[in-house]
Amino acid sequence: MPAKGTYFAVAGLGGIFLWSGLTGKSWSDVFRRVISGKNPREAAGTQTIQALNVSLPEGTGSGSGGGAVNTAVPGTSGSTAAYKSFAMSLMLAHGWGLGQQWTDFQWVEDHEAGWNNLARNSSSGAFGIAQALGHGTANTRGTLANEYGNYGTPDATCRAANSGNGFAQLIWMCNYIRQVYGSPSNTRARYNQGY
Repeated sequence: MPAKGTYFAVAGLGGIFLWSGLTGKSWSDVFRRVISGKNPREAAGTQTIQALNVSLPEGTGSGSGGGAVNTAVPGTSGSTAAYKSFAMSLMLAHGWGLGQQWTDFQWVEDHEAGWNNLARNSSSGAFGIAQALGHGTANTRGTLANEYGNYGTPDATCRAANSGNGFAQLIWMCNYIRQVYGSPSNTRARYNQGY
């Protein structure tokens, strides 16, 4: 079994490549800023990401190939470690970092679906990693549900999320958190207050 540091290294590199693609900066510029202890967001100027508008690459169940950012999403479902690694990349891309925001993101996810991309709440019908409910549109129906939609997430990514793609569900979840609560820490605080 690989050491824990290996997972963090892979997540960090994934975040650097993702941030590079989002900002149009070379990965080497972003990497230099990170290893010198500087904020990679500054490499992109003062631009703020309102929503991560990512389409999944071919072969991930999205029904569309390519997109604004090649996130190298591995398949339609993955292990908890793979989901966490991908979520770390999304956290970095949103500018939330991997400190307390990451701790709070994990706490929320552990209380929502426990990283289970096929989780279904028997009472409400909420589905997947983000336990989305009622956000789908006519263009986002997947093979298993129609709970993921909107919040700046492309319809193809939402269709993948509604078909059980955990990576697509994480993309939607981060976009949802950004627009509704602003950050994972705010989400956890609201969760503790009963939303």
